[in-house]
Amino acid sequence: MATWTEHDGQVWTHDDDKLGFDAWIALDPVLISDWETAVAEFGVWRLANPDVSKSEANGSAGVIFRRWMAYANAV
Repeated sequence: MATWTEHDGQVWTHDDDKLGFDAWIALDPVLISDWETAVAEFGVWRLANPDVSKSEANGSAGVIFRRWMAYANAV
């Protein structure tokens, strides 16, 4: 199993023949744009919900991340 580490240190394992999240996003200009929009959306949510775990966010970033998880068989 390969690993990918988030900016906050959380480590994800995924299939060896699949890309880590950052590399997966970088392959598709549409995904890059969608991710940038989703990150901005998440930032607004985070400011409005400072005491809520980031895992509770259910916006576009989560949808994109779950797409990567399904693609890479990530846990």
